[in-house]
Amino acid sequence: MRNKGVISFSRALESAWQRVEIILFRPFDAWKWFVIGFNAFLALLAEGGIAINDPISFNNQTQTYNYQTLPALLHALKQSISWLQSFAVSPWLMLYVVGAFIYLIVWLVLTWVGSRGEFLLLDNIVRNRPAVSWPWHRYARQGNVWFLFHLGLTLLSVIFFLSSVGAFLALNWSWIQAERNPYGSEVAVLACLLLAIFFLWTVYAVVMFLIQSLVLPLYFKQSMSLGAALLAVCRLIVAHPISLVVYLLASFVLAFVGGILTIVVLCLACCLICWLACVPFIGSMLLTFVLCQLILPILIFYRCFQLDCLAQFGPEYDVWTVDVPPTNPGISPQLPPG
Repeated sequence: MRNKGVISFSRALESAWQRVEIILFRPFDAWKWFVIGFNAFLALLAEGGIAINDPISFNNQTQTYNYQTLPALLHALKQSISWLQSFAVSPWLMLYVVGAFIYLIVWLVLTWVGSRGEFLLLDNIVRNRPAVSWPWHRYARQGNVWFLFHLGLTLLSVIFFLSSVGAFLALNWSWIQAERNPYGSEVAVLACLLLAIFFLWTVYAVVMFLIQSLVLPLYFKQSMSLGAALLAVCRLIVAHPISLVVYLLASFVLAFVGGILTIVVLCLACCLICWLACVPFIGSMLLTFVLCQLILPILIFYRCFQLDCLAQFGPEYDVWTVDVPPTNPGISPQLPPG
């Protein structure tokens, strides 16, 4: 195992491509493809890649606004806020509260399932087999801990967002309240604030990505706790900052290319699957499920690339060294059939 603290991205790309060929095409198995695609769909439930479409519109359509100028936009926003405040005395308030509560419960359930699904997808990739039942039970505890950790991160995101909005309003309230353009020192304050918010959100996004792409695989390996996995990634950041920066850039490029390929696939299949999005409540979930099946090689390649980069830091970070069974897991004495 190469362990010099410098990632060979060409090696990781080549290895990821070979693993995609082995997992999906050597030989091609339609059932294996479907199961792994299903688990990829479950994993997206926790990653925020799915929304439940709602046929009921709550938008205020009683007025139309011209948003070509900032004062007009500010006026429209203030009117929208006033319209939302009217719900406090609306006879439909309880209905909206119940609807929001139901939506929250559904979101929690989907996030819990998705947290477990992320381990299912990793199991399918690392062990090269289509399985749902066995990894679902094997990683029950890790999935539940990851779910609680995910909720904590979500709460942190909400606090971060509200703090950003609060700071923006507090420092710019004078011209916002007056529904006018900022001028003089107000422009400088606005520019500095936007740059600070952009920087903080960028740092936050990087941290979330490292947790998702590095901490999760180490926790999946079951050789360390979640806290130990977080500390292990922190040690990597301190010891190999340049490699991690290049890793982030390479991951961004791959995600950009994968996004373009996904759009191409979606456009080519538009007439066949886009009608799914029109199905009330679950249309977007159906569309995402079908799309996961179509772009499964892209999803597996991206995750394999991350795992291969991580493994180059040494045996402690090598997720591929889990107890990998033969091609047919049913003949392994250590693992039950998937």
